[in-house]
Amino acid sequence: MIIIGLWIAVAAAAPPPPCRPYVAGASLTEGTRHGEAMAAAWPAQWRSRGRIGDAEVPPPALRRIVAALACTATWPGEEERTIRLALPLFGSRRHGDAAFTMLDALARSGASPGPARAAAAGFRARMRHAVAREYDRI
Repeated sequence: MIIIGLWIAVAAAAPPPPCRPYVAGASLTEGTRHGEAMAAAWPAQWRSRGRIGDAEVPPPALRRIVAALACTATWPGEEERTIRLALPLFGSRRHGDAAFTMLDALARSGASPGPARAAAAGFRARMRHAVAREYDRI
């Protein structure tokens, strides 16, 4: 099994650091720190749709990854960076459908808190639009 990048290996073993969805009045530096950490840890191979297709990503790791992306995108100033970062994953022929399925499950999960469900639903809509625009695929 090929797992690309330390962050992905860590995500497969344990959840990424907790991300609290943005709420009015929260310090914006928290979102910036989380977004920068995610971008820095994102494997270079995952920045290209062709290369990400070579990676084996177990479903539990993919669920944690898309949850962290959805959460990070709720922070002001982090939405566009997160969408650009996630675009190859969601546009991937190998992983894209599974990533969207994970977002759908997170958005509908009764086990997730309301803000996490809302973050997943909103991120799903933005990623569908971005993938359609970039790759002419939904």
